[in-house]
Amino acid sequence: MLRPCLLVIALFCIGQVTALMPLWLQPDFVRHYEWSPYKTDLIKDCSDSSYILDIEDITLTPAQPQPGQELLIQASGYLKERVDYGANAHVIVKLGVVQLINRNFDICNELDNNDTELKCPIESGLVTVSQKVTLPKETPRAHFNVQVRAENYDGAKLACLDVNIDFRRRHHGSYKNRLIGY
Repeated sequence: MLRPCLLVIALFCIGQVTALMPLWLQPDFVRHYEWSPYKTDLIKDCSDSSYILDIEDITLTPAQPQPGQELLIQASGYLKERVDYGANAHVIVKLGVVQLINRNFDICNELDNNDTELKCPIESGLVTVSQKVTLPKETPRAHFNVQVRAENYDGAKLACLDVNIDFRRRHHGSYKNRLIGY
C-alpha cells in the first residue's frame, strides 16, 4: 500500500538528514491502539474522505523504532483511483523546531529505485505492503516531526501523514503497535 511507502519515505528522510546531517523513512480518523505495553502516537492520518487513499491499518514492529535497528512497516488500505507516474510526496522533516528537509519525492521513482513490493502504476482497490528498513545508527537521539503531503499525477490529494518520533526515548523488548482507523 502507498501509505507505508510514504512512511518509509518519511523515515528515510530522517536517515538522509543524519547521514548528511543523508532516502527514505500516515475527516481525521479516530485512532485507537490494540494492546501494547507502550501506547504511542507516532503516526497520524490527516487525510479526510476527499483523499484517494483510505488507510485501514499500519503496524510498526518494534512499536518504538530505534536508531541502528530494523523496522518492519506493514500496512493496508484502499485506493479509490489508480496512482501513476507523476505522483509526488512533499516531505518536511524537522528536528525539534529546526527544519532539516523540505523536499518533493517522485513516488513512482522512489518505488522503482528501491526494493519495494509496490511498483507503479498502482491500481485502485485494496493494497497491502510490508517493508523493512534499517534506521541509521547515527540518527541523533532527538525529537523528529515529519509531514508528508502526497498528490497523484493529476494533482488530486493522495494522502496526508504526520509522523512524530522521539528517539530520545529508549524502550526495551519487542512488541507490535497497531494503528487502526475506524
